[in-house]
Amino acid sequence: MGEILDYFKNEAGDLFRNKKNLINLLVLGILILGIPLGVDLARTQQIIKSSATDDPIVFTGPNVRQKSDRTWVATDPQIQIQLTSPLGLPDTGAASVSKTVQNSGVLIKGVLIKTVYAIETCSDGTKKVNDNWPECHGCDEGLVTCIGQDQYSFKSVKNPSPNCGAGCGTSAPPPAVPAPPGGGTSRGTRECKATFTPSELGINNPGVCDRLHQYVAIDNCQKVCPTTNFTNPNEDCPKNTDQPQWIDPNTSAWCYEFEGPVGDPTNNRCLQLRYIGDGSESGCATGEGSGGPAGCQGLDACSECVLLKRPDILQNYASWGWDTSCGNQANVVKDWCKIDPSGCQSVKSDQCYSSCGGSAPNTVSATTKEFRIAEDHAALDSAEWQDYTTEVALNPITYSFIDTAPGQKFIFVQFKDSAGKTTIAQDQIKLLGPDPVMTGCSLSFENSSAILNLMGQNFGSDKGTVKSGDTNLQIRSWTNDSIQAVLQNAQTGQALSVTFANTEGQTGTGQCSSISQLSLGAKVFCRALASNDTENVSMVLVDEAGRKIRQIVKIDRNGIVQGLTQRLEDGKGYILSLKAPKSLRRNVPFIAGSGTVSVPDFVLPVGDIFPLDGGDGIINALDKSEMNREWNISGNATGRPADFNQDGKVNSIDWACMRYDFGDSDHAEPTAALPVPSVNPSPSASGAIASSPSPSASASSSPSPTASPSASPLP
Repeated sequence: MGEILDYFKNEAGDLFRNKKNLINLLVLGILILGIPLGVDLARTQQIIKSSATDDPIVFTGPNVRQKSDRTWVATDPQIQIQLTSPLGLPDTGAASVSKTVQNSGVLIKGVLIKTVYAIETCSDGTKKVNDNWPECHGCDEGLVTCIGQDQYSFKSVKNPSPNCGAGCGTSAPPPAVPAPPGGGTSRGTRECKATFTPSELGINNPGVCDRLHQYVAIDNCQKVCPTTNFTNPNEDCPKNTDQPQWIDPNTSAWCYEFEGPVGDPTNNRCLQLRYIGDGSESGCATGEGSGGPAGCQGLDACSECVLLKRPDILQNYASWGWDTSCGNQANVVKDWCKIDPSGCQSVKSDQCYSSCGGSAPNTVSATTKEFRIAEDHAALDSAEWQDYTTEVALNPITYSFIDTAPGQKFIFVQFKDSAGKTTIAQDQIKLLGPDPVMTGCSLSFENSSAILNLMGQNFGSDKGTVKSGDTNLQIRSWTNDSIQAVLQNAQTGQALSVTFANTEGQTGTGQCSSISQLSLGAKVFCRALASNDTENVSMVLVDEAGRKIRQIVKIDRNGIVQGLTQRLEDGKGYILSLKAPKSLRRNVPFIAGSGTVSVPDFVLPVGDIFPLDGGDGIINALDKSEMNREWNISGNATGRPADFNQDGKVNSIDWACMRYDFGDSDHAEPTAALPVPSVNPSPSASGAIASSPSPSASASSSPSPTASPSASPLP
């Protein structure tokens, strides 16, 4: 055995005495150790690459949601934004950046660049590619769909019904369409309308190939268009007409006559124009459509190329009321370059460098180095550049709006790559106001219907919805501070729980009762819906004159105060002070109104269970020790003081209820009425409404780990 060990010792010594072998071993070790790092880096880059086609700006976070119409809304000025640079992967050399991005500190009201959305393929208003088209009465809607490949022309679709023709988009029933020449199945033209016809795009006596507007002449520019008009086959080419019925369903081409010189109609030309959406020169004769004004006479080559690469520019300027005819298209390009200089420069330098007098762009793959963000396009120039790191690419940043007033907000982000190229992305989000809150409700009856008059704040000016349980109520009137709703076949003598929502999707809840004047909401205890009524609640009611009324009342599971004998005077101010068994005392001011007065988000902290004969007015370690003594997660703990939700157990649910207000104490019993508030309590007022706010969870002293039930539960 000793000889074998000596042999391996000598071999190992020879191996390490050879420097080359030693270096190879070290390199091998480094490679082995680097494999996890390399795999992780590759995985990270793959994640980033997989999101490279994402929108540059995506709003996210707990305060943000996207509505069904794909618009964004936020309920708080602080939001999160996921940024995906269109210029490439992050610059790995960039330093880490704080995820809370500072805004520019100034809000400049500058020129608003209209958000540009891609035109839906073959769209007619809000209709999209795969939508059925109900205008075609009598058609099989399962078959009559828009199935073409481009935006500006028609294509036929097979349809077994002979009664669906080219009349879609009109209110009149469509005409019958005979079978096409040569027989076969009856066909209806494509059930959609072209977004822009050739004349609407400003084509004026074009050459054979019009790259500017991305149309190309086909059929060798024959003098007479093919007879493909099914509804009027004797007319070959209508004069200056580009209507749906003048489309060749087999070639998706417009049949269109362009006027010749004035007074010389013999030079009129009848062309078929087919849209080429990819901007290629397929179908163009050699030399045509490249390097010069082919569509609009006199248009410089640079402007022509810009409009070719960005056809949305003319479309949007036309929708804004601009003159987009040939003579003004150069001015359109100049204006666009003023309001979006980075986008203009990007097109000129990357796609139109030859026409615009530049050099070919560097084909070396660039990385995104920096970004900056602002709420206004003009404010970007003064915004601070931030490093665009892998962390930023993978995780949302936190952004707080400077302008916190409710309304439409805009976000502009400028990205810069390692070569100095920049691009700007923008999006918008609507910042909502405070949630709606009900401060009162009067209830009356008409025959078998209940009439609910809700008073409150932030309902909104547009009519929303009101529900009681699963039943939708009929809305009679709706204003920002009042709602009148009707519940059919309502029972008398009961409290009605209502849920209301404004048009932005913000909701609130309340109670309407004909037998009670006070409602505290349904989450009085443990900030959760109650399953039981609470008896023996001590109430002190103080009016403006300082008079006190003391009563023992009941709070039912819906938060209605039952047993109140004092009649509240409409418009008078009061202080309500309540202390329930096992809870701390809380005070809240309110103004009485007609019907049921709603005190929104009122909460009584629960957990004062020691001493057992009524507590000591504070939730502390003594109460926690008593909970530990009663701890029972499987047996029957019914009747034990620490069973706050009365489910027959003392467990983590009860501990969570106590822990929220741990360290808090009773509010002092009010001795005199406070001045009448100028407004009713706000929806966020459960703590602010009280005479002394309860501490937040982070400020409260929580029990030590040894006192936690999870650490040492007791039977």
